[in-house]
Order: sequence, then C-alpha cells, then structure tokens
Amino acid sequence: MILSLSLSVRVNRSVNSLNAVEKGSDVMLTRDLLWRSIAKETHRLTQEKEKIHCTVCGREINQEEYEDYEGMCWECWDDQLTEESDSMFGDLM
Repeated sequence: MILSLSLSVRVNRSVNSLNAVEKGSDVMLTRDLLWRSIAKETHRLTQEKEKIHCTVCGREINQEEYEDYEGMCWECWDDQLTEESDSMFGDLM
C-alpha cells in the first residue's frame, strides 16, 4: 500500500513536470529521462523490503520469525509462553 502510494505521488509529480516542459526536441529528451527516472525509482521501491517489527518489543524481525511466533520475536514469544505456562501450571509445579 505504501509502495503504491509513494510511487503514484512520484509519478504524478513527474507527469506534472513533463507537462510543464513542452519545447520541441527537448520534450523527447525530457520524456525519456523522466521515464527512465520513474523506472529506476519503481525498481528501487520494489526491491526495498518492508521491515517487520515484533509486536511486543518493536525489534526488527524477518518474515519467517513473524509467521512462526505470531508476530513476535523469539524472545518475546518465549517469555509469553513461559508466563502462560506459569499461570496455568503454577500450582502443580
């Protein structure tokens, strides 16, 4: 969502800049440079990975960790599991 919004804002600005420059042969050169610039920016934005953070402590985690530990880093997930176990089985231990 952020990627497409950012890209559309940049494309709209670029198109507005393009419309402002209408001078014979310079137009073709400007359009070519503009579209190359848009292509580079699009490539850069698609290559940039969205950063994922632990929902408890905010530490940056990878996609696998996010999926395996319910949106948390391993340490926060382990702490939560330990707390739940203590509250469930505290009297038995």
